[in-house]
This record gives sequence, C-alpha cells and structure tokens, in this order.
Amino acid sequence: MNPNAPQKAGPALRSIGAVAAETGIDTATLRVWERRYGFPKPVRRGSGHRLYCELEVERLRLIARALRGGCRAGQILRADPEEIEKLLNIQKKSRARAPEFDGLLVFVHSLDAEGLRREVGMQLMALGPRKFVVDYVAPLTRWVGESWARGELDVHEEHFITNQLQTILRGILDNRHEAAGAARIVLTTLPGEPHSLGLKMAAVILSFAGAAPRVLGPEMPLAGIVTAAKAANARAVGISVSAMSATRGTAQRLSALHEMLPGHVQLWAGGDGAARLKGLPRGIHKIRELSDLESAARQL
Repeated sequence: MNPNAPQKAGPALRSIGAVAAETGIDTATLRVWERRYGFPKPVRRGSGHRLYCELEVERLRLIARALRGGCRAGQILRADPEEIEKLLNIQKKSRARAPEFDGLLVFVHSLDAEGLRREVGMQLMALGPRKFVVDYVAPLTRWVGESWARGELDVHEEHFITNQLQTILRGILDNRHEAAGAARIVLTTLPGEPHSLGLKMAAVILSFAGAAPRVLGPEMPLAGIVTAAKAANARAVGISVSAMSATRGTAQRLSALHEMLPGHVQLWAGGDGAARLKGLPRGIHKIRELSDLESAARQL
C-alpha cells in the first residue's frame, strides 16, 4: 500500500465543510487556527483538500462551546480536552439562566415550526416589531448560543430556531413601506461569516428608524459589497460580525473595504464581535447596541 496515496473520505474523516457545519466554526477560522496555533491538524488529499478525524472534530466541538461561553481562542486552543471540560463546567455553574425561554425547548427539540412560530408570534403581537427585536429576539439569540454551549441544543436545533426567527423577521420587513428619500443601507457579512440572523434584526431596526435597508445575505466578497453599495446609491454599509469571527483578518478586510467604498458611504461594523475588533481605521463606526444603530441611521 502506498503511504503517500491520497486518503479517501470515510466515516472517520470529514471535509472542512462538514466540520464547519457540525461545529459552527467557519472554514476560514479553521484555516487560521491551523496556521496560527497548529491545531487542528487535518490530513491532506492529493488535491490539498483537508480531512479531519473524529478526535479532532470532538475537540473542536468542545472549543466551540467554550468560545460561545466567552473564552478566547488563544487560551482555549492551547488547552487539552480535560482542561476545556473544566472550563465548560465552570461556565455552566456561573452562567445565569433565562428561564423565560425554556418553554421554547419543547418546540425546538421536536422541530415544531408551527408551535415555535405561534409562541414567538405572541411576543411580536404583545411588544410590537421594534421592542420585539430589542427586548425579545436579541436576548433570545444569546439564550440559543448559551443553550448550545451547555449542550442543551444540538447544532441542527440551533439552526432550526435561527431559521424560524429569520422567517418571522422577514415577514415584518415584507410588510414595511419605505418613505420617499429614505437613506439606503446595505447589510451583509464578510466572507467566512455565515451567521446572518443579525442582518435581519438590523434591517427591522433600521426600517423603523426611517431608513431603507438592503439585505444582501451573508459572505459577500468585498468587490461585490462595493458594487452593491454603488448600485443602491447607499449612504452606508453595515457588516455583521459574530463573536467567533472577530479576528485580525476580519479587521484587515474591513479596513480594505473602507478604502474601496466611495468616500460618502459610511462603513458600520456591528454584532457581538464588533467590539472585539482592534486596529480599525477611525472612519469605521462600531455599532455596539441596537440603539446605536438607530442613532446612526437617523444621523444619515
């Protein structure tokens, strides 16, 4: 048997895309960790494609849970699985629960879309769209992440509830009418950032602040963002950054995008990861809270 022959993907080996889908860690981040920290260490096909064994995938699941709980990549990637488990137990004991959302678990575990939408829709009717996003959806998304970190939700369940929330937010936007002359704002994420729920949340807030959001969806190349901003005659571009994607590479890409955009187009960076970004040019505005997003829109 030739030891240098390309290995075939089997039950014990998974592609980088499969690992990203299972752990919630995007492919760009996995490659950065491999270069920077020497982990994970995939085997390579003759084509150069990465393949990951079950032990590495299991450790990546633990790492993802620890990151969701607030650990830093530099800290957690150097820890062995036993140390990560200890950190997770500490997080589990110290984390405050949100029992007001626990009633949703029965719908999530059974993938009951109708029941979940009915339960969440009652909150929408009671609060109104703006308060629904700020006071219900925002803490709900944090609860989803924490429940996943505690092992109470599987990846497919997290994806399920996120998709249902996106459907509800999309319905709110479909019923909105733009005011004439409203400032157009393009919303997207950078390549390697697949999380897009924040885009819909931002669009609802911007719409009720009198702006005209244009949601492109996630993972747009920089040139495509610039083209879209020009085509829409946008006044601003909003980039959603999750906590897991707040890396030096993200800051560098935002800086490059800032240089590429026309001078009159503002660049905003928002989401849980925006506050962690360092080295951004002064012209890039960090949107730390949804109320900051409203203020920025009204200033346009």
